[in-house]
Amino acid sequence: MIQHGSYSIYNGMVVALQEQTGRATFLVNYTWSKVLGIRDGQTINGAGDGTMVDPFHLRTNYGPLAYDHSHIFNAAYVIHVPGAPVGNLLGRHFTSGWDLSGDTQVQSGAPISPTPAAI
Repeated sequence: MIQHGSYSIYNGMVVALQEQTGRATFLVNYTWSKVLGIRDGQTINGAGDGTMVDPFHLRTNYGPLAYDHSHIFNAAYVIHVPGAPVGNLLGRHFTSGWDLSGDTQVQSGAPISPTPAAI
């Protein structure tokens, strides 16, 4: 590149839903996003932004960056488990107050990998 002029833009929208019914709580959210910028092979737009298309025209290199994750879906749940009906006080102590929980994430795009921070 003859000149410095890298830039990027991020657009996104999040939709979330939470439902609590009795002993259970369910959380679901979806994120749509788009990361556009100059693919110049440098780390100024983030690690792995993509290879340069045309070294002489900046606008030719504008497009989705390699770390774009357009669709991200998350789901989580928490269910309060009632204690066992045990007559023993010690048994009731160890069987009550438990929660069952889990989460799931699905996303599109390149895998997220840790990169060392620049010093």
